[in-house]
Amino acid sequence: MPMQRSKTWRIILPLVLLIGFCYWLSGRVPYQRTESFRVPLQLYEVSPQVMRLKNWPKWFATGPDVDDTTGKEKQSSDSLLDLGHERVRMLASNPTSMQLLWEKNGRSYQEDIRLSSDSFGNATRVDWTERMDFRERVGRIFGNGGEQDLPVNRFRSFVLDPERYFGFGIHVAGVTDTLVITTTRTTTKADAARTLNELYTLLLDFSTRGSIAVDTNRNWLAAFTPNGQDSLMVMAGIRVKSKCAPVPGIQFLEMPGQGKMLIGTYDGPFGDVHRIYAAMQHYIAVKNLKTIAIPFQRFFERPASIDPGQHVVLELHYPIL
Repeated sequence: MPMQRSKTWRIILPLVLLIGFCYWLSGRVPYQRTESFRVPLQLYEVSPQVMRLKNWPKWFATGPDVDDTTGKEKQSSDSLLDLGHERVRMLASNPTSMQLLWEKNGRSYQEDIRLSSDSFGNATRVDWTERMDFRERVGRIFGNGGEQDLPVNRFRSFVLDPERYFGFGIHVAGVTDTLVITTTRTTTKADAARTLNELYTLLLDFSTRGSIAVDTNRNWLAAFTPNGQDSLMVMAGIRVKSKCAPVPGIQFLEMPGQGKMLIGTYDGPFGDVHRIYAAMQHYIAVKNLKTIAIPFQRFFERPASIDPGQHVVLELHYPIL
């Protein structure tokens, strides 16, 4: 028996020593990795989201705003992000780069983040570098829920998701407006609301004279195309169920029933409707979609006003392939 125990220890002891040495060594072996990706947003839009630590809670979700350990509210500023179980300190920064120090359980590591604009200024390149020892790297992967929970991947997931980034629901659906009557008129920006309603009235009168049924249930279509410094081309449309003899200035627009629409829903002041346009253009770029016609708005109710402060509920439709 003593002989067997001796042999067992001769095998176990070297293994224990080897494991201990590997563990010790893993804390001293440097590890560096750079993740690079493209964001279809301009540099000035991306920079505040990542270069200001105060904005990190928007996308670096870490649970409640109160630390369960101390019961104290977590703190964040442009130079410090207190997550309760760990802290992020800004060591250096400018609008396009920053150096961070992560501190947790007496250990620390660094991250460097750099932003650059593409040659056309329409997209931003993100280079996110981690500098730590190998043990810390393994611990962050297996201790934080895997690769997707790393800061770089949380930010990438956030900035490439239009619904999270802009706060709008966006989806692809089939074409429902297969037959629409439309008319257009050029007017000043200040007179756009009155012009739009005059065009709706013109279309309703035309449908009555032509004895064609209209569908105005959440189907007040409109498009506004800039035409010079202070003028707009205003398009009004209403879905109909049949055709009649056309008249000058009013057209029947037919869209294939097998076609597709990218649809986003907006609920807010009309003056901020540009935000849903930006969100959907971002979605189109991220998903590599191809548009085949100008977008149009679908008002759920006939708009009495499109003043900037007027509350509206509408859908924005992009015809796509």
